[in-house]
Amino acid sequence: MGDSPIQPDESRHGSEPPETGDARKDSQEGALNGPQGLSENDRWEMLHDLLVGPEEARIQELEQVPRAPRAKDVGDVLAEATRRSAQEGPELAEALAPTIEQGLMSSARKNPDDLAEAIYPVLGPAIRRSIQATLSAAVETLNVTLENSFSPKGLRWRMQAWRTGRPFAEVVLLHSLAYRVEQVFWIHKETSVLLSDVSGVEDSLRDPELISGMLAAIQDFVQDSFAGADEGALEQIEVSGFRVLMAQGPKAVLAVLVRGIPPESLSQNMHETLESLHRSFADELQEFDGDVGRFERAIPDLQGLLGQGAKVSEPGGTKKGQWLIAAVALVAVLLFAVDWIQDRNMNSKRSAALMALQEAPGYSVQGQVGDGDHQTWTGFRDPLAEPWSEVCAHSTEELDVDIQWTPFVSLEPEMVQRRAEYMLQPPFGVTLTTEHGSLTLEGEASSGWVHRALARASAVPGIGRVDASGLVDIDRRAIETHARSLDGLTLPFGAGAGRLDRGQPVVQARLSALKTLDERVQEYGGGLLRLHLRATLGRMDDFERGLSDRRLVEVQKALGRLGLGATVVEVLPAPESDDSRSPLSGVRIEIDTLLPKP
Repeated sequence: MGDSPIQPDESRHGSEPPETGDARKDSQEGALNGPQGLSENDRWEMLHDLLVGPEEARIQELEQVPRAPRAKDVGDVLAEATRRSAQEGPELAEALAPTIEQGLMSSARKNPDDLAEAIYPVLGPAIRRSIQATLSAAVETLNVTLENSFSPKGLRWRMQAWRTGRPFAEVVLLHSLAYRVEQVFWIHKETSVLLSDVSGVEDSLRDPELISGMLAAIQDFVQDSFAGADEGALEQIEVSGFRVLMAQGPKAVLAVLVRGIPPESLSQNMHETLESLHRSFADELQEFDGDVGRFERAIPDLQGLLGQGAKVSEPGGTKKGQWLIAAVALVAVLLFAVDWIQDRNMNSKRSAALMALQEAPGYSVQGQVGDGDHQTWTGFRDPLAEPWSEVCAHSTEELDVDIQWTPFVSLEPEMVQRRAEYMLQPPFGVTLTTEHGSLTLEGEASSGWVHRALARASAVPGIGRVDASGLVDIDRRAIETHARSLDGLTLPFGAGAGRLDRGQPVVQARLSALKTLDERVQEYGGGLLRLHLRATLGRMDDFERGLSDRRLVEVQKALGRLGLGATVVEVLPAPESDDSRSPLSGVRIEIDTLLPKP
């Protein structure tokens, strides 16, 4: 090995054939037994397996895993896969339904105009079909109304409308919905074979097999005329006074032969019956082989649709019926007359009440809403206005009206007078007069009420000027009278005495009267009492004149001990002439009252 160079590529990929798996295994086992018997090529193989063998095995495992499909590859097979899934079952449609619904909702929010344009071909026929059906029913009801407006039947219907309070057109519509289900057919949808039928008319000449075949032929014609069975589902056929209503099911069709105008509830009952039959005969319908004997037990379900809403027309009127109609008509006329008289009386009472409210001060009726039986009146009412019972002769219950008043302040002269009396509350002896925005107060009242009245009078709505010249303040007058009665009183001193004898009854009475006058001035508020003191001489000698000043001081002290709060004491100078002479020697008191103006 050390003499010749090693060429692994030539030995690996030379002309010699590669060893098979068994040979390689044998060589590996030989290598395990000992390296002496191995050739150069076997040794390189062993080294190769040791170095890259695990990696080759991992690569082979990865190549066996399917690759992720590309979008292009999925697009090539998506249409065919969708078609096959739809044929095998509804699983794909159920899985895609939430996504499609969310997409439609998103499209409706983002592009409402495009979505409306897309579904326009579907909405147009549906709307036209609904309008056509509505107009057809309205025309039929109108025909019935015109035919029975002045007939005996129409008079009965008018009595019923008057008694129940319903419009006459509604009663006509109720009676015009009379119908009768005469035959019911249950037909296999795929083969058009009549599975079962029932009839509500005795000795019917209509062949059920013939009718079922006719319906199947018409159904095939409609389906061929429209692009799809769903669009061509036949629901109703009208033939010379008869209607054939059909309810389509997945395996069978239910058809009823109706005379008259059926209500919407009949179609609902048909679908409910058809669903019940599909549940009861699920296996028979799925494995139908032409044998209709197994469907005889469906007859009770089909009979449930017979006679629903059927109303047999009444026979022609007999003399008894004519007399009954005449009596009913007479009663109707009498009732109408009584009702007319009651309405007239009610209107008269309401008119009188409205006129009374319009004339009453503090009321203003603005509107009337409602029919003749019940009305609602709206307007304005001053809170100080007279109550309803004193304005109107009848109560609101008797007039059958509801009153909705809005409070307001009326400036009518009567309401201004009433409001002034309410706000001022004049006492007995005081009169209030309002005229052209002026308030006149006359009479006698206490000082407290006078001050309050003058402060509030200008706040009365509708009052611009207050005249209180004729108003007398009795407290002020009493004070002034009391002061005049005490004006000029003299507090006497004995001959040659310089002290005031307060123990004398005369002195005590006069000092007490001054104290009472001071208290009344204080109670009045803001008043002032002024006392002027002047000495009087019983004898004109020098001794008496010498006592004047001392006597004035004594009186001032006596008045100070009374605690006069509203009194001011002023001392006048000593007399210089005989004008001050008096039978008594003492001090004369002159009184002035200073009271605030109201």
